[in-house]
Formats: sequence, C-alpha cells, structure tokens
Amino acid sequence: MNHPNLVVTRQSMLRKRLLIAGLLCSVFIGGWFIYELGLSGAGFHRRESLEIQHDLSNKNKNLVKLNKELRQKVAALEMATKIDRKGYGQVESELELLQARILEQQEDIEFYKGIVNENDAIGLRIQDFQISHGFGEREFDVQLVLAQAFRSDRQVSGGVDLVVEGVQRGKAVRLNLAQLTPDEVTVKPLQYSFRYFQGLKAELVLPEDFAPERIHVIVRSKGKSSKTVEEFFIWDVKPG
Repeated sequence: MNHPNLVVTRQSMLRKRLLIAGLLCSVFIGGWFIYELGLSGAGFHRRESLEIQHDLSNKNKNLVKLNKELRQKVAALEMATKIDRKGYGQVESELELLQARILEQQEDIEFYKGIVNENDAIGLRIQDFQISHGFGEREFDVQLVLAQAFRSDRQVSGGVDLVVEGVQRGKAVRLNLAQLTPDEVTVKPLQYSFRYFQGLKAELVLPEDFAPERIHVIVRSKGKSSKTVEEFFIWDVKPG
C-alpha cells in the first residue's frame, strides 16, 4: 500500500535521535538532581562528606604513623629492660660470689687463728670435723683436721679410729671403719704426721638397715709422750 504524503528524510531521523538523547539526558539530570535534593533534605551534603572523609583519612594516616612510632619505643624499652635485668643479674651474681668468698676467707682466718694462737697450751686436738654426702645414697665423706699448739716445734704422728654408733634392727650397734668400707675396697687406716696441722678424709658406706646417731673419733699418738684424744660428734646428715 502506498502513502504518497509520507516522506522520510535523513534530516528528520537525525532530529528524532537528538530529541531522544536530549530527553534521556534530561531524565538523568533530573534524577540526579532529585537524588541530591533528597540527600540534602536528609541532612547529607556531599561536599562536607568528602571533606570529612579526607580529614578522617589524614587522621588515620597520622594514627598509623603514631602507632608505628609507639611500637618502636615499646620495643626499645623492652630491650633496655632486658639489658638492665641482665646487668642487674650479673651484679647480683658477682655480689653473691664476692660474699661467699668473704665468708670463706673469714672461716679460713678463724681456722688459722685457732691454730696459731700463741696462748694455746693444748697439745694434740681435733680442730675441725665435718660430715657430708658422698656420691651414693648411703655414702658419706668424713673430714677432720688435727692440730697442735703453734709454738710446739715437735712432729706428732699416729692413727685415727672412727666408730659410728647407731641403731640396726632395733639394737644399738657400733660400726668401725672396716665395717663401713665396701668389700672391694682395701681398708686403709687413717694415719697422720704433722707439726702444726693436717687434714684427713674417710669415705663411709652405711648399711641399708642402719640409722647413725653419732660418730666416735679416737686420735692416738705415738712416741714417748703418746696420748689419746677422743670426741663424739652428732651425726646430723640424713641418708639420701
């Protein structure tokens, strides 16, 4: 069917497209304006929001920087504290060691004072006696120091007997050095020979069913002016 009055030109098509594009732009701009107007009516301002966002971003950067600096300071303080503690520990250890040495020297001084006393009229004597744990559970070390008056110029010699008194199976018993020495070890009598003082040591092994109470020390000297010195010492060291 023909329409003689309808004429379509390229110019009319272009105008129609421009009109449609203009309408779309108007709708978009109008929608954006209405959106912004709604936000403004609700108390929201985009410019202020952007400014606040920028300000918060700067503050966050500053806080991150401050946090990093504080972490570095904390690490430095912790390191300084560790160094201080280590230094204090070294000082305390050295002080304890120094105090122990002073105490040991004082004990040595008192010991030698007892030996070199010019007013000492006592002859042969037991100057010092100690009992301590050995390697095994029932093993003990006995140490004693014999001395005589410092002004004495003669040599003294002799032997020492040790007798441990205690209870075994409900009965009071006395065990000598030979009975307190293992079978595989040769018993050597304690012998001494000195002018001023001498230290002696004996290793004892107590039987399992034996409870020591005290130890009897007998010191015998040889020669024309021989004498015997005896003393009892409480056994104050527990087995194990």
